Amino acid sequence: MKQKIRNELRYKRERMSKTDVFAKSKHIAEALLSSGLFQKAESVFAYMDVRNEVHTAPFIRECLERKKKVALPKTIGSEMIFYPIDDLDNLVKGDFGIMEPDSIKSALVVPDENSLIIVPGIGFDRLGNRLGYGVGYYDKYLSKNKYMHLIGICFEEQLVGKIPAEDTDIPMDSVLTEKEWIFIKK
Repeated sequence: MKQKIRNELRYKRERMSKTDVFAKSKHIAEALLSSGLFQKAESVFAYMDVRNEVHTAPFIRECLERKKKVALPKTIGSEMIFYPIDDLDNLVKGDFGIMEPDSIKSALVVPDENSLIIVPGIGFDRLGNRLGYGVGYYDKYLSKNKYMHLIGICFEEQLVGKIPAEDTDIPMDSVLTEKEWIFIKK
């Protein structure tokens, strides 16, 4: 069931035009940057987009300009670890073709109750359930760490009625699209 939903949502996202992806990503970034959650956060844990995901580079640049501590993930074996960055030009291509920090140049960082975490996904539902790529990097990482708020970001086309959730799946605190911000009641 998850794989069928994953394939359908990936196909929808890949068919989006670059113009739409850019415009919708801009709306999402503006909502994030103007939010009280962003204002309160001391650090932002984000990701670098690939394959028509919500573009994150403009948001990350703005975080850095506003002097927020920013961390991006790097995969090492079956683990995902975050490293701080101070410039997007210092990233290297990782195992999955995703730009990531060069771990040789910095020590890993761990989120805390002052950390806002921006989470990618192929799809989300209105209960905060997330459908990732099926490897479990984020679920494993999030289950071991504290944080202020988990925000799943996606395009409206990636919001579905229900995503089957397993015990190991970590739900989001909110889901943000270019049209709405859904806060999950827990």
